[in-house]
Amino acid sequence: MFLSDPRIDKRMTRLGWIVFKDGTNMEEAFKSLDNAQSGDFVLHIAINHNFIIRTRTLIGEFSEPERLEQDLKQIQELAQVLDKEAGFAQDSGFAKIQEYGQQLTLSFEDSVLV
Repeated sequence: MFLSDPRIDKRMTRLGWIVFKDGTNMEEAFKSLDNAQSGDFVLHIAINHNFIIRTRTLIGEFSEPERLEQDLKQIQELAQVLDKEAGFAQDSGFAKIQEYGQQLTLSFEDSVLV
């Protein structure tokens, strides 16, 4: 699911896009997601049959290995500071971030994203 920034003029609502795997029962997905509530928020679903599928890419600089390594280093430094403030074992937060990143990578490889 992809979400837009909150719209101040629309009571902080957001627009979102969901991309499903081929073969997903859309009627069942619609029934289970429409009007679902999460905290104070309610999800309203509308199916757009006229949606034009297009690939959105980032500037190449954002996926350069050097940039990704620098981002990972900054994440590790932040996790260490937060671990220390919270009294957790050193690098325990970073280990969870690494695990989550690996799971996210696997889920992206398994899903059909546009």
